[in-house]
Amino acid sequence: MKAFFCCSILCFFVLNSISFGQTFNSLASALAQPEKVVVLNLSGKNISALPQAFSQFTKLQTLILNDNEISEFPSQILSCTNLKVLQLTGNKIKQLPKEIAVLQNLEELEIGFNELSVLPEEITAIKKLSKLNLTHNSFSSLPESFAQLSQLTILDLSYNLFAALPNAVLQLPNLKTLDVTYNKELKLNNIKAGNLPMLKLLQLKGTAISDSETLKLNYVIPDCLLVF
Repeated sequence: MKAFFCCSILCFFVLNSISFGQTFNSLASALAQPEKVVVLNLSGKNISALPQAFSQFTKLQTLILNDNEISEFPSQILSCTNLKVLQLTGNKIKQLPKEIAVLQNLEELEIGFNELSVLPEEITAIKKLSKLNLTHNSFSSLPESFAQLSQLTILDLSYNLFAALPNAVLQLPNLKTLDVTYNKELKLNNIKAGNLPMLKLLQLKGTAISDSETLKLNYVIPDCLLVF
């Protein structure tokens, strides 16, 4: 009887998840059942804009729009306030809106391989953000308030234009993985003992870091693996 009861409970939760939350790979099918859309993957579909009806996806938690033709951040995304994961890698986006701060539940933002050079200060209001991928853009600086992203554990700044690591990055209290590969002019003269206390992996290939800087890094962040 006990086994039957447990099995019944398990089946209930499985059926419940199937009924009320699904993964969709087609915008048309998703719009036909908007209340069921939890994960929406529209990668590689030559999308340049989103329809106004996108606001119907009130339960959407993961949105994947990689490898499309988007040049302007779709404002319709801002109505999806339950989003936890947003992927926009491989588009043509030049600017993020200040209003991105309304996505208060966002935990992962992947926006590499675009045409960005500036992050809005308001992005630091997304307190749950734990993973941020900015690879292959044109960043040379970050907002002064970037250190307010206290939950950030993974940060990818590779293939950008940093000459120095922003002080705000050095102040991130929970960062564990940092990738700065192929920032060809990058030096780390400004890092000090006490910076990046939780860092475990620092990727440095293709930077201008000298041997003396490497020795200093081994001293100030001794528990971190340096990869060249």
